[in-house]
Amino acid sequence: MHAIHGDQNGPHPFQIIAKHPLTRILVPLGIAAAAIFGVVHLSDGISVAQVHSDARGQSWGALAIAFCAMALSYFFLAFYDALILPTYSDVKIPAPALMATAASSLRVGLLFL
Repeated sequence: MHAIHGDQNGPHPFQIIAKHPLTRILVPLGIAAAAIFGVVHLSDGISVAQVHSDARGQSWGALAIAFCAMALSYFFLAFYDALILPTYSDVKIPAPALMATAASSLRVGLLFL
């Protein structure tokens, strides 16, 4: 049985597939297409005016808790890579790159407010 890192018989088949240039293009495009389809499908029938009206009906405390929960989830999502990557590779992610990921994720989330 192969380890994820491969062994003396060569690289693991998953590594060969994952490093193929076509895989590196098609997988992210597929994920992006599925995400866009999901957002469009789930948001069908919801207007921006409805969202603003519902948000105005909430207390400032409830909105602050929701914002903090969202920021915390993006924070953990960004640092998930740093936590899981050592399991599969010896690659180290620089702290500035992790912070940039967290900041950009949070900024994308704030675009919809």
